[in-house]
Amino acid sequence: IPIFNFFFIFFLMIRRPPRSTLFPYTTLFRSVKGVVLSKGDSLKTGPDSYLDVSFNPSKKEKSRRLNVIRISPKTTMTLNIMDPKLTEVGLKKGDLLVLVEELQKGSTFRVRTPTAITGSRGTGWEVSYETSTIILVYEHAVYAVVLDKNGNPTGREFIIHEGSKREIEFLKALGAEEISQQEKENWNSWRKDVG
Repeated sequence: IPIFNFFFIFFLMIRRPPRSTLFPYTTLFRSVKGVVLSKGDSLKTGPDSYLDVSFNPSKKEKSRRLNVIRISPKTTMTLNIMDPKLTEVGLKKGDLLVLVEELQKGSTFRVRTPTAITGSRGTGWEVSYETSTIILVYEHAVYAVVLDKNGNPTGREFIIHEGSKREIEFLKALGAEEISQQEKENWNSWRKDVG
């Protein structure tokens, strides 16, 4: 597998349990570290858990730049697309913190929810989804595309700038607001934790 297809989990230790007896085609993971994930894999966190997933490592041996996703408690995420030009994760429910500092030249990273696609080439943002998508931008800017009920782009696209947040419902983007001091502090705390 080429290096651009690697997603790997870090900050936790792992043990791979046997296949579930209730769901024989599902393998459950507990406290995973160092597992390489593939297109189509889903990750789900419980109420008191989180997972940091690193992706698309730089080809530069000593690069200190990070590409990492924090999968917050009670969140379900799927690896939708993994190719040299595009990496996409699907957020079905919950909250993701995303830090993209360095991607391979010409590639893009994005998060898809049922109501929106958000993405960037080098920034930090948060995406949450319950019944609508909420996007908070902490570093630089993020693009957003509004989706219809079938998950197709509506043609409505815009940029969300650092310090702003927006909510996107089906076929509708609400106005931009300033992120709160508490939201900034939460981001900065996580940012410090991951390096």
